[in-house]
Amino acid sequence: NNYIRYEDLPLRTRDGRLRDVEFVSNVYLADLKKVIQCNVRDITERKRAEIEIKRNAARTQALLHVAARLNTQLELDALLRAVCEETQRALNVHACAIYLYAPELDALKIATACGFPPEFRERHQPTPRAQYEAFTRRMGAMNTIPDAQALPNLPNADMCRALDIRTIAGATLLRDKELVGALSIY
Repeated sequence: NNYIRYEDLPLRTRDGRLRDVEFVSNVYLADLKKVIQCNVRDITERKRAEIEIKRNAARTQALLHVAARLNTQLELDALLRAVCEETQRALNVHACAIYLYAPELDALKIATACGFPPEFRERHQPTPRAQYEAFTRRMGAMNTIPDAQALPNLPNADMCRALDIRTIAGATLLRDKELVGALSIY
């Protein structure tokens, strides 16, 4: 064996940064003497690019899976359930819910949920549109509530306490700048 090769060797620089390197050492003869040549190549950026490629490939695969599943859904309830389940799976969250705007109630009403006990949907109270829009003006159309139990005026606060729900992230669903609904993950 006249060479040594390490394709992924972590090294720390003098200033403390961690770098990935490729190390290749060869032994050869020069003027009848053995000479050892060592080459060290910084591959940190290549490794980062490989990780990003894998991450993007996984996202693409997830989107293709969702698209394939959604393409087979013709009924609104089944479509919303599929979106909810795929969101829960893709984001690896405990639960997910989709709320749709109900003009007759002037409120957001739960359309589907996954990851919750059956009584969640039955006990869930609609959120008045004015209350929801006031919240999104303060927090933004995409928002995070770090501790739902710290907000006693939050719609369905009693269920948040009963189910020990802490963090909620939400996104407003709009069509032509009009409220259609909301997607929440728990």
